[in-house]
Amino acid sequence: MSKSNILINQIIQMTKKNEVIYLTTDFRGFYNSGYFSDVNFFFNNLFDELKKKQITAVIPAYTYTYKGNFHLDKTKPQLGSLTKWSFEKKIFSRTSHPMFSVYISNKKKSNLLNIGKSAFGKKSIFDNLLDYKSSLVHIGRPLENGNTAIHYIENICGAFYRYHKVFPTKVFDNNIYLGNNYSVFVRKKDSKKQYVSNTIRIAKKLKEKNLVKEVGNYKALTNISVLNFSQSVDFMVDEFYKNNKIFI
Repeated sequence: MSKSNILINQIIQMTKKNEVIYLTTDFRGFYNSGYFSDVNFFFNNLFDELKKKQITAVIPAYTYTYKGNFHLDKTKPQLGSLTKWSFEKKIFSRTSHPMFSVYISNKKKSNLLNIGKSAFGKKSIFDNLLDYKSSLVHIGRPLENGNTAIHYIENICGAFYRYHKVFPTKVFDNNIYLGNNYSVFVRKKDSKKQYVSNTIRIAKKLKEKNLVKEVGNYKALTNISVLNFSQSVDFMVDEFYKNNKIFI
């Protein structure tokens, strides 16, 4: 069996009990370690297997479009190889938040697409994940290097160093106007403190609590790390209330 197929089998085995997985990925470590030579071929095979197992993938497609127009079908994401592949394939549905949109690999999971205007609040993609058996899945990107889901926790808990900001960006889907005034729970600007996000401490605590299933070497960027979303949310909320600086 090729290293590419071994990697796909590991991902499927670690996520097979889920209905939905939220992917945070960086495949450079696997590429440099000889797991595959053609990343597009690898992605085709991976999503074929996910489809067979009826696992829906959520793929970040962030553009951070804070002004002007955002087109679901045309605005190019500013992330890595998997997001680029998803954008070019045009086979997945995309949510409408102009700064933090995501691709949904299964159009039947309509509730995932039915998001509100808050990136991290009620009816956000993270809020909708709680309606399914779902997990956060890091592939080639250590949890210690960050995960956008922490902003959902900060929103739930009312982090003192963030506030809700509304952006005037106009959103279009196939040139049909959908609306504007989408919001993000953004970091406050302080001349003395920058409040930079840091997930090293929460990653350590999640692992100590055995909430992270991990194989591979995260230092070599060849890790597969899986966190049950609902359990992780509950744990991180509790940790935030113990220490409201846990994420900075």
